[in-house]
Amino acid sequence: MERTGQNKGSSISDTSNDGYHKEAEKELICALIMTPENYEIVSMILNDDDWYFDESRILWRIMTKLYDEKQTYDFSEIFSELDDSAMVADLKRTIVGVSSLREEMIRSYAELVKKHSKIRQVQKIAQALMFAIDSDDVDRDIDNAVTSLNAIVQSNKVNFNFQEEILKYHQSKYEPIGKNVIKSGYEKLDKMICLMRSDLWVIAARPSVGKTAFAECLMSKFLAKGMRVAFYALEMSENQLFDRMYAAIGQIPLSALKVNDVANRFDDKMGRASNILSSVGDRAYINANFSVTTTDIKREMRSFKPDVVIVDYLQLLTPTKRFDSKTNEVAENSRALKGLAKELNCGMIVLSQLNRAVEARGANNRPTLADLRDSGAIEQDANVVTFLFKENADDKNSRIVADTQKNRSGEQGTIVYNYHRDFQMFSETDSEYTPQNRKARDKYTESDVI
Repeated sequence: MERTGQNKGSSISDTSNDGYHKEAEKELICALIMTPENYEIVSMILNDDDWYFDESRILWRIMTKLYDEKQTYDFSEIFSELDDSAMVADLKRTIVGVSSLREEMIRSYAELVKKHSKIRQVQKIAQALMFAIDSDDVDRDIDNAVTSLNAIVQSNKVNFNFQEEILKYHQSKYEPIGKNVIKSGYEKLDKMICLMRSDLWVIAARPSVGKTAFAECLMSKFLAKGMRVAFYALEMSENQLFDRMYAAIGQIPLSALKVNDVANRFDDKMGRASNILSSVGDRAYINANFSVTTTDIKREMRSFKPDVVIVDYLQLLTPTKRFDSKTNEVAENSRALKGLAKELNCGMIVLSQLNRAVEARGANNRPTLADLRDSGAIEQDANVVTFLFKENADDKNSRIVADTQKNRSGEQGTIVYNYHRDFQMFSETDSEYTPQNRKARDKYTESDVI
């Protein structure tokens, strides 16, 4: 380990473009051998992979092992752990006087080593992008590169100051909560579910219960509040989605929209729906492609910057790689969407199918968390899980119960909705859910429409 002749108490220049700084690394590792009290300072900045030279990495691992065992070490213990007698002899010659390095210099050298470690990582990413020219999936490679670059940026945030963070938290409790809470405009729902940015809300139901219509009503209400909303419709076209939106907003029968039977009958309502939706501008994003991966969502939403993302539905997402089972595929997509909600700082609403076992129960058709289809990981990843099911299993026009069975930030419970199928609208009622509840259906009000 060759000495550089540098004055140990002074700073060193940073002119290296090779992805490492030999002088800073050698000075730092020698100083740490003699001053174990500085180990914790450096350990908050550097890890194994940040050291460029093998000798430095070996010594760092020995120091880490000894420090973990007894919160200190001395140079004789480090020497005894080394198998390389030549390295021991070299170290003994070079560590003389390094203990005079001040704490601020230790930190400065560590930050310089960290800087060059990041340079090496960026160079590796750039090299991978060069090879992406011949790749079968350039978009995937670019997204991987962006993710890797974000990880490098996040690695700066290694120092946690508890006093500063608790002060920020304390001050935040005296600020309006609105910027972090996503409210739908459904009064009872908002009281029960305090949906926060970075939350994953799973809404699950069997086919034909109305989960897509429910999600579209949520989208309309979010947009009416000025939010930016993305909707991934994986089982219908854009026109089918627009039919439903026009039906709900304009109160136009969906049956008429499907066959273009609106002329002269619903002109005023069509104009109202058009004006409202046109006023949304660029705050709405719809992707109706049948093949969408979580990587696609991540790439598109980075530029869109949503407040809410809605995915219809989880089991239809295309996997980013080959899996040995549908269960593992769904679990991977669920985790990816949860991570994406945190990365984008948005609410993530994901629709999900339920197992057929629900229908086999007959009148007792209330789902449970065990009924989530294809993966128990959905229950683990979700902040909120809400089931939609018919209040009366035998009535195709039955009211719909929204049953929230998992809620990390709020209450669990049920809300009974009138589902106006021809208008694709959900309106809250004052009824309480009881099995086979056959009370008269409540009329929807103007507040249930944008």
